[in-house]
Amino acid sequence: MIPIAKSARGRRVLIYGAGDAGELLLRELLNNRELMYSPVGFLDDDPAKSGKLIHGLKVYAGNGDLTSVCRRHKVDEVLISSSKMSPERLQEVLDFCRAQDIMVRRMRITIEDLAEQWRPSIHKTP
Repeated sequence: MIPIAKSARGRRVLIYGAGDAGELLLRELLNNRELMYSPVGFLDDDPAKSGKLIHGLKVYAGNGDLTSVCRRHKVDEVLISSSKMSPERLQEVLDFCRAQDIMVRRMRITIEDLAEQWRPSIHKTP
């Protein structure tokens, strides 16, 4: 288990998605303090996850808790951890956050092909 560092430094963020990707995102935020994020909790649309704890952070219900959680925790930013969110739900989140002046970002994991970039150079000696 990763200990949660209680820090007032950084933007207060709510992680939308409490599955594997959400936990991965939390680990990155905690391990990479240069990102300057201070996670306050998770939000998830799966009712079975509501009320659980992930590394000490509470999971809130996605269907209706967004407003109260953002206000209670003074959220600066919502980080969406999954690409599985329906376009309709994504639009609802974007509309709410825009109206509250809360930034929204989505985590993307990419695997970069370095074959074209990394070629051993052949040096001829005279």
